[in-house]
This record gives sequence, C-alpha cells and structure tokens, in this order.
Amino acid sequence: DVGFNGMFYIPERAKYYEIFQKANIPVTYTGSVNKNIWPAQVLDSKDFASIFKRTKISLSYTESIFGPNNRQRKGRIYEVAATGSFLLTTHPEVMKYRSKTWFDLGEHFDYMDESNCVEKVRYYLANPEKRESMANAMHEHFMKTCAPLVWWENIFQWAIDK
Repeated sequence: DVGFNGMFYIPERAKYYEIFQKANIPVTYTGSVNKNIWPAQVLDSKDFASIFKRTKISLSYTESIFGPNNRQRKGRIYEVAATGSFLLTTHPEVMKYRSKTWFDLGEHFDYMDESNCVEKVRYYLANPEKRESMANAMHEHFMKTCAPLVWWENIFQWAIDK
C-alpha cells in the first residue's frame, strides 16, 4: 500500500523508516534503476514503473546527499505523476520554481513531516476517493505539461523562436 522506490542512503529516509516502523505502518522499500549505487536492488524501468502503479501512496524524500539544508526536486516526483500513483512528499517547497509551481499542494499531492507522516498515511489509506482524485489530477497535469511529447514540443518551439 505504501512504498518508496529508491535507495536508502540518505539520513532523512532512515528517519522516516523508523517512524513508520514504530507506528506499525508497513512501507515497501524497493531498489533503484541506478546501477552505480551499491548496495542496491537494481530494477529495470518496467519493474520500477510497475511498483509505482500498484502502490497506493508513493513516498518521496527530498533531502539530498549533501545534508538536510540541501533539498532537491527528485525525478521520483515525475515518476509518480507519470504512473498515476499518489505522492506524499517531504519539503513541498521544492515544487516551486521561480514564481511557479510544478504541481500544486493539496490539489495534486500532499506533504508530510516527522510530526504528521503517520497521520497522513493513515488518512489517505482510509480515504481512497481523496487519494485517487489527487493522484488522477497530478497525472493529468503531468500529461498536459511535462509528458515527453509536450516536453519535446516545447523544446522545438523554443528553437523555432530563437
């Protein structure tokens, strides 16, 4: 029901692992498509996408390997959006870019922190209509704004306008 696709080498991830374990919330932690990180369960892209598709809540941790003051917009956010899973992420401010946001908090995804992560996971597992509505909205927004065809059309338009 709840999953994290990725590696387990950043302290933020271990911290949340402990919180969920203490609360008896089973979280499936899988591997990565990155073959250069050891030790890892290396997944092919089909398996990686399949895990997102069947996960009700996909977790995203946004602290980087450079420490808690360095947060980044992970590719995982787009992988979740592309597959139609529901995103629960730390540090939603990474969705902002200049004066815009990639996805909207409360409409496309929700955030969690250490004080509310257990409550949020339980809420979204108990409220599938809300979870699925937000996941569908995020997927539709992704398809309109970020999907590969749209991305390349924007690049070609930029080149034409130059």
